[in-house]
Amino acid sequence: MADNRPQLQACIEFARDGDTVIVTKLDRWARSTRDLHNLLATLDEKGVGFRCLDQVIDTTSSTARLTLSFLSSL
Repeated sequence: MADNRPQLQACIEFARDGDTVIVTKLDRWARSTRDLHNLLATLDEKGVGFRCLDQVIDTTSSTARLTLSFLSSL
């Protein structure tokens, strides 16, 4: 996952419950659909939200999580 990406790993470790990680583009966050879901699951376990500005993706609401799941399957 983020093992070979030290700054991503540092970001995930730094994030705390109630925080939201914000990225500009989805491809800067995840390398594949599997990677995306693994990273989001890690954030979810920590109680951390996720927002992507360019693709308007937000996991801080149930509707947004559903949209993200749909988009990532494509």
